[in-house]
Amino acid sequence: CSESCQKSDWIAHKSQCKLTQSEYKRIVLEQPPANVTNFNWVRGTADTGRARRPVSMRRHCVVKIQVPLDNMNQSNTLTRVFKQRYSAPGQLLIYDREKLINGFIPSSDSNYYDIVNAIEKEGVGKVKGYFYAIVDGDNKLRINIASIQPPEDF
Repeated sequence: CSESCQKSDWIAHKSQCKLTQSEYKRIVLEQPPANVTNFNWVRGTADTGRARRPVSMRRHCVVKIQVPLDNMNQSNTLTRVFKQRYSAPGQLLIYDREKLINGFIPSSDSNYYDIVNAIEKEGVGKVKGYFYAIVDGDNKLRINIASIQPPEDF
């Protein structure tokens, strides 16, 4: 609902806001090399033509998280080389529509298995899921891992 609605009935909204905020978990985001701005696992192509843009303000967005596709594209040399150089086994690929958020969630992240379980249970093809995310003013990423969102077109 709108800001005015929330203010008019803040007592009711306050508990819901606290519950929703508690569903957002801080995520470790590992960046790919500076010259790689996008990588398509299926096609095995890397985009190095754009400079990565920093996220310098608080913003809300939807992120796509994809589980490792280690069994796919084994014959694709570029995919194998990219995985060997830039991603550890088991890392989750994460990005938003504009690629302002673009990187990997390592298996050492404390929320890793909760994310994987949500994707396997409710995600698209059990390999990708869409989640609400907040980038704080200090460039830290928080994701609502309790509520997977409908598929987006990116």
